[in-house]
Amino acid sequence: MKKVLIFAFALLSHFGLMAQTKPLNKKSASSNSIKKSAPKAQPKTTPAAPKISTAPSGKEEYDITVAVKGLEKGKNAYLGYYFGDKQYLIDTVQVQENGVVRFNRAKKLPGGMYLFVTHDIQYFEFIIDSVQKFTLKTDTSLGMVGNMQVIGSVDNERFFSYLKSMELFRKDAEELKAKVEQGKGKEKETAQKQLEDLDSKIKSYQKNFKAARPGELFVKMLNGNEDVDMSGFPIKADGSYDTVAQFYYYKTHFWDKLDFRDERLLYTPVYHKKMSRYFEDLVFQTPDSIIPETDWFIGEISALPDLFKYTVHFLTNKYEKSEIMGMDRVFVHLGKKFYLTGRATWMSETDMAKFKDRITTLEYNLIGINGMELNLPDSSEKLRSLYAVKAPITILVFWNPDCGHCQKEIPMLYKLWNGIKDNGVAVYSVNTEFDKNLWTKFIREKGLNGWTNVHDIKVTHNFRKWYDVYSTPVVYLMDADKKILAKRIAADQIEGYLKNYYSKELKKTWKDSGIDPKTLKTEGGDH
Repeated sequence: MKKVLIFAFALLSHFGLMAQTKPLNKKSASSNSIKKSAPKAQPKTTPAAPKISTAPSGKEEYDITVAVKGLEKGKNAYLGYYFGDKQYLIDTVQVQENGVVRFNRAKKLPGGMYLFVTHDIQYFEFIIDSVQKFTLKTDTSLGMVGNMQVIGSVDNERFFSYLKSMELFRKDAEELKAKVEQGKGKEKETAQKQLEDLDSKIKSYQKNFKAARPGELFVKMLNGNEDVDMSGFPIKADGSYDTVAQFYYYKTHFWDKLDFRDERLLYTPVYHKKMSRYFEDLVFQTPDSIIPETDWFIGEISALPDLFKYTVHFLTNKYEKSEIMGMDRVFVHLGKKFYLTGRATWMSETDMAKFKDRITTLEYNLIGINGMELNLPDSSEKLRSLYAVKAPITILVFWNPDCGHCQKEIPMLYKLWNGIKDNGVAVYSVNTEFDKNLWTKFIREKGLNGWTNVHDIKVTHNFRKWYDVYSTPVVYLMDADKKILAKRIAADQIEGYLKNYYSKELKKTWKDSGIDPKTLKTEGGDH
């Protein structure tokens, strides 16, 4: 019963996303509490959505007439299209007599799912593929999809026939569900049996619909929405499931029903949703797992220019902005392989220069490599080497005594260090600004004794680039050899990380906190 209802509702709602204009409705994404700050001069890696020509011509390659009874003459109507996870406008025209709207231009449209949107944001979706001259007729008063008539497009005849059929199935399922929930005895059993029959009917309808035209764009969209069939997955002798085997089976067969190499799917909501889920839920969230997966996936679509551009940008942007520590290694890999080799043709020379500089900066401080040596003077101008600090763990912190966030974070870090220093933790503390008196006054007032406190007032080191210091405070954790273990970590996360590191990596007796360092999020500061 539950399957039927979820299925019926999902099919009707999945493709019906709120229409937007370039985009129409920009909404800010929700954010987690701890984020990584962006560099000041962030390069623009985003490729714009393909520009679809709207220049008029005497020779129309697409000519789409929409007649909607009830639309007011003179009001605007819009033609939109999907691209990845957003929607954009192609054209705006005025409604003519009898609610007639005509979109026609000289350049053929990419195959995909498109939107007709009225001035008051009523809308419906339709298919554009090889046939690009057709008419859609409907009525606002009775429901635009339910009363749709199609002239000249088999793709849309089938598309709207499917939607209408699924709406009828949905209504039947709702009625039967109510009978099951409210009924008793034989009446309840009868309704339950009818629901099961309806489930079989829907599956049969779907199967026949898809078999009739397997290469049709809408059929591919339906296949992309289907989940992996796990019904035949074997149960162990004790009645339980091998969850690890299940996961790998699911991952292996995730793409079986969707030909993600079909470029038309980029112009539907399906491609982005499917790709995003694969990399978010089915690929282990470690650089060593993600990098080969991105190389495989991009390799499969590298000959398709729009898919290549969108996918490379999506994955590069995803791992550059990831809040999981260490994912900048994936960003660096993608940047070097696909951007710095000249394949990101959508980027300007200026943006590419900034992008290259960002990659170069991050290469100095990736987790797992040894940090750059610092040999800076203390308050008495005696040079103090970072590599000369002998301790199993070194906290390297860059801070500014005039920074509001530092004024709270540094005393907190000192208090934390006092509680863990006996476990072999040292601190190499770098002042990032140029007022020595302000720096030494802060050290005295806060009692930052026991740290190696240094400055670079004469600017002898390029530590801002080596350690990506574009805001303060910035905290790194290093092992005895000054290999970077963690970066841009908040003070209140350090103890948990180190408890885990000591117990799992160093096999010490410091009690395991249960925190997995791979799940730690990075944090920036203010200037």
